[in-house]
Amino acid sequence: MNKIVHGVIHGKTIHLTEDPGMADGQEVQVALTGVPSSTDWGEGIRRSAGGWADNHEMDAAMDTRASEARNLPPVKVKIKTPPVKPPKQSKK
Repeated sequence: MNKIVHGVIHGKTIHLTEDPGMADGQEVQVALTGVPSSTDWGEGIRRSAGGWADNHEMDAAMDTRASEARNLPPVKVKIKTPPVKPPKQSKK
């Protein structure tokens, strides 16, 4: 039986996008052909946004927040560190 099935390689494992229609444990011969990416530049970022991807209200809110943050004065941080004790001298 010959069948073309698409999949994604992860290390030495190939995750198929559909059921190959063969018995579990069946030995197969695999010929790999690379498929060009069908996504536009930045599509992965948009997909990773999930439910927020097309939320224009959230876009406006984030733009407003970013604009406000750019206008804030820098925060000065003062870190207090405890004094370092010198190592004990060994007596000879």
